[in-house]
Amino acid sequence: MKKTIQQALRAIEQARHGNSRGIDSSAAAIFMRLAALSRQLNAFHSAALKSEGLSTSEYQLLALAWSLGPQPPRDLNGLLLLTSGALTNALDRLQQAGHIRRRRNPEDGRSVIVELTAGGSRLAERLVPLEMAAQARQLAALSRAEKREVVTALDRLIDVF
Repeated sequence: MKKTIQQALRAIEQARHGNSRGIDSSAAAIFMRLAALSRQLNAFHSAALKSEGLSTSEYQLLALAWSLGPQPPRDLNGLLLLTSGALTNALDRLQQAGHIRRRRNPEDGRSVIVELTAGGSRLAERLVPLEMAAQARQLAALSRAEKREVVTALDRLIDVF
């Protein structure tokens, strides 16, 4: 993957030499790597969750509802940043599978609270540790210091956006 990105950037650089405006490909180097990493992360999560029939968004909602307890959908989505349609679809699928239920919010009758069912809680109790272990195995080649560096760099990128 890195080789392909480097080849693409070299092509941009070579094209740049004929361009009097001088294209700076340093940002493209970051964006291309982020796009490649995004595809790799989607494949990683899809493989890990396929046996459960869950999408990444559904797993993340399940894990958040398990760790945070009953929450309004907007609070759960504040951590996931899904579109409202994607959030609704994921919640609908989790509800149809019997993993969550929506109940009227006692503090605001116009909204709902999302909570895990007993089965959803059991699923999350089983899946969250498995997913965390899979993530740890995937990143085992990085030292603790390297992981901190990556987190710092990613936090900085989040701040930029």
